[in-house]
Amino acid sequence: MIRARVPALILVGAVLIAAPLAIATEQAPKTFQQCGALLPPGKVYNFHISGTIDMTNGTPLLHGELMVDDGTQIDRRQEQPSAAFSKCISALVK
Repeated sequence: MIRARVPALILVGAVLIAAPLAIATEQAPKTFQQCGALLPPGKVYNFHISGTIDMTNGTPLLHGELMVDDGTQIDRRQEQPSAAFSKCISALVK
């Protein structure tokens, strides 16, 4: 009975060890085009980035705004694809 469980335990252990490595090696997008792939297909999206860099204290302080629209008046900021796109672009800008 114990012998039958050993291969299963080894397999489970291997999966537990490999999972964090797979997550750690996942590449973050490096281009606006890769971030754009997070948006749903079938529409044309506009995005605008505006911001300032405050250097009055000697350390750069970035303040900005990212707006994305699909040509409608519908606020889609809380929808998952828009939020994922915004997060992706924000990571590129930092």
